Amino acid sequence: MEFLRWRWRPGGGEGCEPLGRFDAARFFRLLRGKSMLFVGDSLASSHVTSLMCVLSQVEAPARSRDADGFEHWRFPAHGFAVSYFWTPFQVQWRLTRGPPEAVGPDRQGEVFAGPNDLHLDEPDERWTSAAKGHDYVVLSASHWFARPAVYYRHGRVVGCHDCAASNATALKPWHAQRAAFRTVLRALTQLDGFNGTAILRTVAPTHYENGGWFDGGDCTSTRPLDSDDTAEMVETESQFYRAQLEEFAAAAAAPMRSNSVRLRLMDVTQMMLLRPDGHPDRYGHGAGEHDGFDIDCLHWCLPGPIDVWNDLLLQILTS
Repeated sequence: MEFLRWRWRPGGGEGCEPLGRFDAARFFRLLRGKSMLFVGDSLASSHVTSLMCVLSQVEAPARSRDADGFEHWRFPAHGFAVSYFWTPFQVQWRLTRGPPEAVGPDRQGEVFAGPNDLHLDEPDERWTSAAKGHDYVVLSASHWFARPAVYYRHGRVVGCHDCAASNATALKPWHAQRAAFRTVLRALTQLDGFNGTAILRTVAPTHYENGGWFDGGDCTSTRPLDSDDTAEMVETESQFYRAQLEEFAAAAAAPMRSNSVRLRLMDVTQMMLLRPDGHPDRYGHGAGEHDGFDIDCLHWCLPGPIDVWNDLLLQILTS
């Protein structure tokens, strides 16, 4: 049970202390009368799950789901609410549906069929319109950009990734991811009615070895890496990270904003790179479930390394 005592410590020498453990009572005091919206993919959902676990130690939330796909957790005794909306690209997008025979009983064939249509210059208005009613918006999502996609601007095709279309320019997935984050950050800083805080969480690296998600990759490490160990991200994730940092810096430095939104960066990339031991590997699903991608080195065990994101979130809120 030694792993229960492992704590991430910021770089900069022995004088840097680990972040303090998450204090749910303090969190509630800071956010009384406030609300927070998480938007992103399944990793954003995992973050919400982790946060709900620690907040539930003080008050059990009332949970609901509305007709528009938003999940809600309300803490009436503390006047605080959390919402989550699944949007893996955060811009306008459409999943390409697979044929019936590809769907299967767990519908994974439907989800993973492609290419998907991404409108890189149009934010997903389902969540941007909802952002007006929240004090904090936590943005994330990158991994889905690595999938086959056709890219649009002004309603016209401008390129694609892994789409086998002879009439479309081949573009790298980080081109689309960068453009999407630029669109989303610009939308938030110009969104009438939103004057809160937008927090951008950076990409959390995968740790596949000996292959990838669909071709036999695994992640069997049982200990974190030391800070002086060599740890490198795959090119796609490294470029995703770079794009996020650069687009955040550009948005934060932009002189013209039509609202008073505050931008904050939650950089989790380097700390998560050191945790190859924190993934479900082959233990994330029951026997026979999700046949074909049983080995998961992208998502994170709960409880696990992802819980430190709550510590970072509280640090951002207090600073």
